[in-house]
Amino acid sequence: MENVKNEILEKCDKKGVKISGLEQVPTIIQGRPLFDFAGVETDLLKNLGQDPDDLFEATGKFNIAVFPDGRVEGLKTVSKQYKLVQHLDAINKTIDYVPDGFDLKDINVNTSLDGGRTWATFNSKKKTEIKKGDLVSLQATMQNSCDTSKLYRMMLRAMRLVCSNGMVAPDSRFDHQTVRKLHKGSLNLENQISGFFENMEQNIAAIDGWKKYTQKSLKAPDIDTIFQQMEVGPRVQEELLTTSLRGQATNVQSLLDQNELTAWDLYNSFTQRITDSDSVESAKIEAGGKVSAYFDRMLAA
Repeated sequence: MENVKNEILEKCDKKGVKISGLEQVPTIIQGRPLFDFAGVETDLLKNLGQDPDDLFEATGKFNIAVFPDGRVEGLKTVSKQYKLVQHLDAINKTIDYVPDGFDLKDINVNTSLDGGRTWATFNSKKKTEIKKGDLVSLQATMQNSCDTSKLYRMMLRAMRLVCSNGMVAPDSRFDHQTVRKLHKGSLNLENQISGFFENMEQNIAAIDGWKKYTQKSLKAPDIDTIFQQMEVGPRVQEELLTTSLRGQATNVQSLLDQNELTAWDLYNSFTQRITDSDSVESAKIEAGGKVSAYFDRMLAA
């Protein structure tokens, strides 16, 4: 896979695109892990009919992550139908299909601790002004899984630049630009990626949907309803109301008291909390998607 890594670096260099995180991406191999009984009491092993000097193969094939530094992590058992897609191959192919109209700025790669999942975020230079001085930029995020826990996935996201909040684009506006595929024979990377990036100008324009959040005023009863419907507990409610909003020098409670709170402010309190959490990237994506979907439904009602 070192050749693929070098190919990625060469492509990024030619495009003038910065990329980070490649050094943490493992190679995935398939095999049967071996188990030994070193250190186990001899009498116990004899009673179980085992020999402490023997090695035993697990049944079925496993995906195994081998990191550049030599660390090895066993993932999950895979079926015969499983189609292995290397993380680096997925990143490499995605780069080939990013259209010029996306105006690619940089690529950030994150890998789970066990190497089973990798996320590559492709950041665009294009910016949309949601309200005066409040800009968001488009992101395309690719998620590849080799631990059988997640689908191969591509989705549109956005970054609020004033505070570096990550926002997951609601499916109500971007569903035609979301790919979710199992690692089976029907997974064709070239088709999935090229289809995802079609009509990119329309998707950039769809970001304007967040502008309506700034036009929706919220009062105390609205907040109570939102917290109840989203099943937000008392502790999290307190955090959402009182945490200082980056880039605004205020918080939700203060804006509410001044009768100046909008759906955009509350939405960004949610996204800031998700962005700042210690959760893994997949959990942030899922949480962000639920929040965005709820706010879009609320504004559409």
